Amino acid sequence: MRSFTATFEVDAPVRKVWRVLHPPPPPDATLPRIIEYPAGRIEILTEGDEAGQGLVRTCVFDVPRYLLSGGKARSWETVTEARINELSRYVAISKPLWSRAEGYHRLEERPDGTTLLYWGSQNKDDNGGPLFLQSSDGKGLPKQITTPGGSNDADATFSPDGSTIVFRRATTSSSQIISMHTDGTSLTPVTDGTSYDQDPTVSPDGTQIAFKSTRNNAAGTSDGQIWVIGTDGSGVRQLGIGSPGIADGAPAWGHR
Repeated sequence: MRSFTATFEVDAPVRKVWRVLHPPPPPDATLPRIIEYPAGRIEILTEGDEAGQGLVRTCVFDVPRYLLSGGKARSWETVTEARINELSRYVAISKPLWSRAEGYHRLEERPDGTTLLYWGSQNKDDNGGPLFLQSSDGKGLPKQITTPGGSNDADATFSPDGSTIVFRRATTSSSQIISMHTDGTSLTPVTDGTSYDQDPTVSPDGTQIAFKSTRNNAAGTSDGQIWVIGTDGSGVRQLGIGSPGIADGAPAWGHR
């Protein structure tokens, strides 16, 4: 079987590219749902789940006029795996050559080192405030991306692929780790905010967050210790046991 790979760079956030490639069906859509385009058409026979996994479609498209094709070919395709804003994989059979094919596309953010992330405040005594993005060349105005209200934001960092920001949002009594898109949308709590969590850092594979927390630990104290949690908020665990009166902080992931 032959294999072909192509890479494209698009100046747009991953979620917007996904939305173009995988537009949601209209609320009143019926099946089969037909999508016309200049070189052919797609008929959606089954919609699949939210990400499109399980979607079944048949496609008609232009091909060179040979083997009595009439200049048209048809494929029947099933999406076998899909993850929103990340991956869509399909298998297909097509005629007139009755061939079998597999294909996929994967979307990845490509950090370019041109943007800085920081918090700012008009009060020099604050230890946090709204988060801002700023061009690293100093040109242009900072862009405020959070509005913490009576809280304050700090300890912000990008995920390794540049698609997500994680930070801590603090009140007078506690703080929690929050993740969001790089434009400040889709704020999602990662920790529950019942203790003081800070210093988040995302693992190189983007699946875990290490952070410092004053939650009750294995030593029976609330001294600051290092904890790890899934980026989806699952599987929180303490690293080590700790000792009463000893605190740890400022975790950082290695690349090996």
